[in-house]
Amino acid sequence: MAQGEGLAAYKKVANELRARIAREQYGPGDRLPSLKDLQAEFAASNTVIKAALTILRNENLIEGQQGKGVYVRSDVTPGSVPQPVDVAALIAQVAQLRDQVANLSERLSILEHAGPGR
Repeated sequence: MAQGEGLAAYKKVANELRARIAREQYGPGDRLPSLKDLQAEFAASNTVIKAALTILRNENLIEGQQGKGVYVRSDVTPGSVPQPVDVAALIAQVAQLRDQVANLSERLSILEHAGPGR
């Protein structure tokens, strides 16, 4: 599964905007596009865009200024931007680790049954 597949639309939008902030496409103090522009770009409803912005606001990445727009907070640095978790990749890594542990357990069991000097 590719990054973002199966996610709700507002999470996809939040992930994309977060990535742009991390890449400094939108740097500290920069104004984000208007709600209308974001709706058009992401082909999403006002509700979806507002939900995405709420996520970023809760992560302390953006702040709204009444009547002026939404801005990247001035204290945001690329290293402070949380990255979305790729759950599918984590599941694959856990499965791989389980296989490795099972393999090591089998090898240990063989060694223990062989006993010393065998």
